[in-house]
Amino acid sequence: MLKDREAKITRGEDAVEIESVDDVGGDIHRYSVQFSPFRIQYYINGQWVMEVNSKDLLYFESPNNVEAIDVSIRFKLIIGKRRFK
Repeated sequence: MLKDREAKITRGEDAVEIESVDDVGGDIHRYSVQFSPFRIQYYINGQWVMEVNSKDLLYFESPNNVEAIDVSIRFKLIIGKRRFK
């Protein structure tokens, strides 16, 4: 079982899964990235929340078929509840 702010990355032959636990509510967040057909699925506590590329408009191209370049991406995922007055 993961603890707060820990993450686990599992790589299969045609997919990668990232699972993490947030430090506020203890919810379990899981991202499943499939390569063929290319999909990104997002789950919270095992319940499907959203899917990217459900209509196959994006695709994954194997790095063996393209020229390699170094790219660095930095992001911050903020998940929580916000109250508006």
